[in-house]
Amino acid sequence: METELKLAYQALQELLSVPEKKWFRKYLLPDPPVEQKLKSSYLDTEDLLFRNNGAVVRVRDVNGDEYIHTVKVSSGGNDGLHQRFEWNYKTSDDRFDVRLFLDQARSDDDPYEVLRSILEQAADMDLSCVLRTRFDRRTHLCGFGDSILEVSLDYGEIIAGDKKENICEMEIELLEGDVRDLLSFGEIVMLKSNCTPESVSKYGRGVRLLGIGDPT
Repeated sequence: METELKLAYQALQELLSVPEKKWFRKYLLPDPPVEQKLKSSYLDTEDLLFRNNGAVVRVRDVNGDEYIHTVKVSSGGNDGLHQRFEWNYKTSDDRFDVRLFLDQARSDDDPYEVLRSILEQAADMDLSCVLRTRFDRRTHLCGFGDSILEVSLDYGEIIAGDKKENICEMEIELLEGDVRDLLSFGEIVMLKSNCTPESVSKYGRGVRLLGIGDPT
């Protein structure tokens, strides 16, 4: 289960300056920040099978070096908090193969039958890209309470057909520990910097641009 808090910023400089603030630095772990260039394609069938089943299928290009194929099944966002079942498969191939993914996908004990029940319906269907994102990500590790948090600063754009929307957000993911620590840390960030909870995912924002259903 992926558990994360998303916070939206209006100004890029405000977002990028957060890790330099004294109040934030006291939570930083010694690990150096990781910088990535990420390009993602979100796939679906012609009749939006995945979308209609609450699933997201994504192929992500990481720094032009490898691809991560991902399937997420989400219960949506609430006040910026997102919780999803998630399965991933790292590969050198940008083509998403349903049967191969079912065979190779890994997760942190999320229920495989949920994945299978959705993907098997699309085993013989053509998949196409419905929207894309491209953004830079700067990731820091933080310790708060009894938890380890991954704090990612994302900035770039969502491309949905002929429409675009900026990405300027912080994702705080719970790697180890208690969701209450995640929420408490998020409250500190919101108090100390100019941001608001973002209850819609990047994919959901793209869906909203396309006008093909309620965003999540």
